[in-house]
Amino acid sequence: MKKLLAILLSAVMVVGLLTACGNSSAPSNSAAPAAEPGSFESRLYYLSPEDTRHAQRVLRLREGSEIELLWDGKRYSAVLAPSSGDRLAARTLSVLPSTEPYLKITLYQGLPKADKMDWIIQKAVEIGVVRVVPVIMSRCVVKIEPRDIPKKLERWRRIAREAGKQSGRCAAMEVDEL
Repeated sequence: MKKLLAILLSAVMVVGLLTACGNSSAPSNSAAPAAEPGSFESRLYYLSPEDTRHAQRVLRLREGSEIELLWDGKRYSAVLAPSSGDRLAARTLSVLPSTEPYLKITLYQGLPKADKMDWIIQKAVEIGVVRVVPVIMSRCVVKIEPRDIPKKLERWRRIAREAGKQSGRCAAMEVDEL
């Protein structure tokens, strides 16, 4: 039984093996390395240090292990390639069917008490929501200090990214500003 690791590539360097194209910015806002429709070109992707550590230490994947890469709304079958340094490299083998829903749903969510927003974001990712907009309602009991907003947004975005990896989503769900 082969192990599969779903990795949502974020801010990693992309190196074209046959042509030099691609973009090293975040996948949700950038174009994937371009290839002609209907054709497939094998590329080398470098995993983030966080994903590299998870693959090596937790999943104990080695060179030659098959994994699944998620990049800009596309899924790829890939194999871990020889690499040097603190980042693993993966060579794409083929394009897999997308898991993204055809219907684009945006959830406007009033801020709930305690840590319920974490659970709501996780479940929204799992059911296919593409964007969550946290909303402060007039009768909302929760009052967030302005200095805490960046930490909350960072946490919610990390939860969305991790839930996307676990559920096999091709693209990261957006969490808008408060």
